[in-house]
Amino acid sequence: MTDDDAADELTRQTEDVQAAIAAARARLRKRQYEQRQRQQQYNHDYYVAHREKLLEQSKQHAASRRAADPERIKAQQRARTNRYYQRHKEQRRAKRREDYHLHPEREKTSRDKYYAEHADQVRARHRDRASAKNAHQRAVSRERRGLERRVSELGLPPPQPHKTTARERFFNERDADAFFAREWSPDDVDRMRRASIATPPELLAAWVRDCTRARATHRLSEKRDELARLHQELDRGAQRDQARRAEAARRARAEAERLDDIGRQINDRLRQTPRRHQWPDPAAPHPMLQPQQPRGMNR
Repeated sequence: MTDDDAADELTRQTEDVQAAIAAARARLRKRQYEQRQRQQQYNHDYYVAHREKLLEQSKQHAASRRAADPERIKAQQRARTNRYYQRHKEQRRAKRREDYHLHPEREKTSRDKYYAEHADQVRARHRDRASAKNAHQRAVSRERRGLERRVSELGLPPPQPHKTTARERFFNERDADAFFAREWSPDDVDRMRRASIATPPELLAAWVRDCTRARATHRLSEKRDELARLHQELDRGAQRDQARRAEAARRARAEAERLDDIGRQINDRLRQTPRRHQWPDPAAPHPMLQPQQPRGMNR
């Protein structure tokens, strides 16, 4: 088998395995969807049949949790409120801006009322923000003075930070990107190859071919492992479905036998006359299958 034939065979096997994987994934998705549908229908039917009981259990559970640890419940409620606010922060802000433009007097009245009721808290938040800002500025100043002192000890000129405009930052970033992420043209690559020790073309082609075949073989092995895992999962699901159907059939037979027994008991209790005939044994052979004895003149 030539190298081309081996490559074609490897490609064909890979395509076959990929098609089998796609079919197995489709079967698995269909089974999972059916399982979810059955579970949702069961949950819905159970809730409809036991709605009052479930609501009462939920209320009792919530009351017991609040009584056991009220602080934890409050913390969880605050956390849920905060998560909701973070998820809908932009919508709430847009709504507030719209209300402010539509009803500025009402918004001003609401702010004044809030400040009057929480003046101490508002002033405390303002002091905390100012203190944090001042502490950050002092830390930045200490770091700058320390840097200037170390530079002066080394005999270097002091740093001269200055503000740059958006245009200067754009050109600086462009020059940095061009320097650190240089793209080599084909002419540059050919020039570098000619300057270095040239590899024989046949060896380079063989190396490329071997690397390609090794990668394809490795991918095919991974695909086969994935296909085996999918088949195992499908087999386990089929076994579970078969066991579930067998259990459902057994329960149905047991329920039918129970109902038949109840019906016989009720029938015997309400019967006023004895049974006129007994049903033949179902295990006995049919009368038409019994051999007939010749009679009359043909005897």
